Amino acid sequence: MRSLHNAAYDAPLVLVLAGLGDTAQRAADLGLSRLARGAVHSLSCLHPEDSADLIAGWGRHFRLPQGSCQDCMRALAADCDHWPVHVQNALSALAEEIVAREGDMRCLDLARVSGRSGKLQEYYYASRMSPRMHNSDYLLAAVMRDLRSGMKSGEIMDAINELAGTGTSIRWRLPKGMDEEDYYQHLVHHGALQADAFGHVSCPLPSFRRYMVRMGEPPAPAPEQAS
Repeated sequence: MRSLHNAAYDAPLVLVLAGLGDTAQRAADLGLSRLARGAVHSLSCLHPEDSADLIAGWGRHFRLPQGSCQDCMRALAADCDHWPVHVQNALSALAEEIVAREGDMRCLDLARVSGRSGKLQEYYYASRMSPRMHNSDYLLAAVMRDLRSGMKSGEIMDAINELAGTGTSIRWRLPKGMDEEDYYQHLVHHGALQADAFGHVSCPLPSFRRYMVRMGEPPAPAPEQAS
């Protein structure tokens, strides 16, 4: 890596890095280079019109008739905040149904398509959750629930510090060996948090935020039985 930085290869090189929210910081930690202005492009949700164009173009490519299936796809895209991989998964679910019906568009089960799309969405979220996030899911849910627009990393670390250990369950505790800064950086690495160029931190995928909050909601206490 150092030889790349020192131009030891005597040839022009362009370093391309792709990953989650901490990729630029990891590159800086390695001492590879300073990033040029405009060289960082964060993945975000599509605009609704872009989702509609993607769905329409997909249908034209496969010569599908206009109809209820496109309406279903647009609704699924809206439900998942127009996140690119979820729109792709919704279209994959539709393709599976079309194949299962041997191309007979009159027999499509759009409820089945919606269910399959939802399952693919859940698998995607589960793949982003680390064991440490699972084991501290009450704390994680509280942090994500309290996330506000315009917050800086220090404010989120303060919130983590205040929320950690507020319940009796181990699921409220910081993972072993982690402090609030380690936990914050872990959430950035796994795509739960992302800072913009001005240092404002948000969850880049609103539906992932809702998933983390929902998965970490402590169960409601059982109603007392009348004696």
